[in-house]
This record gives sequence, structure tokens and C-alpha cells, in this order.
Amino acid sequence: MDRAADDTRRDPLNIVGSYPGAHQVQLWKNVSICVWVGRATQPAAEELVGITQRTIAALGPKQRFSFVHLVADRIELPDSGARGVLVQIMKDYADHMGCAAVVLGGTGFWASAMRSFVTGVRVLAPRTFDLRVHGQIDELLEWYPAEHERRTGLALDPASLVAELARAQHWQSQTMSALRGA
Repeated sequence: MDRAADDTRRDPLNIVGSYPGAHQVQLWKNVSICVWVGRATQPAAEELVGITQRTIAALGPKQRFSFVHLVADRIELPDSGARGVLVQIMKDYADHMGCAAVVLGGTGFWASAMRSFVTGVRVLAPRTFDLRVHGQIDELLEWYPAEHERRTGLALDPASLVAELARAQHWQSQTMSALRGA
């Protein structure tokens, strides 16, 4: 059995919270994986406040954690209320954040518009943590594990990180199929 599979079995994903039709947040080690399957609305973003508070409580107030947002292809752009809440989360919890990555599951005009949204949120958020946007999971491996360790003090095995993100993307794909088939 390889080390990555063994790490995954010992430290499984824990679902920390969700907002039906929008997102599910999973915690792996000290990485919060927010899997988006629908539009980020203000109520869906507000649920992230409670999820963030539960994550801090689970990890302890001194442990920083990082984020990965997996955004499904062609979901609607977030509404203006969601943007305000997301910026406020980054301001209120900046001292607990290591780094953040957004992985967009699409290309073309949609991906460009979503990148613009993330850039707009980033401009309004504190610069105390690094946030980058990617098109695929593999792209974040160039910086995320090292930055996460530098800012949180905990090392991540890159192969295990990819395996956990792939599991989350599989759930996302199944959920999107169910939502689009309904």
C-alpha cells in the first residue's frame, strides 16, 4: 500500500457544513475544502461564517488553516451579497488563514468572469495571506503545499492533497450530475 493511500485512510475528510444546492465544506488535516456546486448567494456565503467558526473551534484558536475552493463549471456568478460576506470573512478571520486557492472547473468566458469576481474579492480582502486562482488541481501544487507549511507550520504530502481534492471533485461531479438531471 502506498503512503498517500495510507495517509488518506488515517485522516479522512470530515464534512464541516454545507448549504444545499450551493456548497459543501470538508476539512482534511488543516485544509478547508469548499466544494461549490451552485451559485454563491448571500445566505450560502453566510453559512460559511458558521463553518469557519466551527473549523477554528475544531483546530484550536492558535492553529492556522488554509482553503481550497473547487468551483464547478458554469455555475452562476456569485451575487453581490455573497461578495460582501466573502470579503468580510477574509477580514474577520485573516489571522487564522494560511493561504487560499480557487480552482475553476471550466474555461472560456465563464472562467474569465469568475476569475474577475475572485480578483475583485481579493482586492478588498487583507493581504495577510496568499490567494491564487487555478484552472486545475495540479497547478496549485507548484506553491500551495510549501506556502501552507510556511504559514501554518504543518506539512502536506502533495500526493495526499491531490487525492483528497480529487475525492472532493468526484463528489462535486456526482452532485452536479444529479442537480442538472433533476
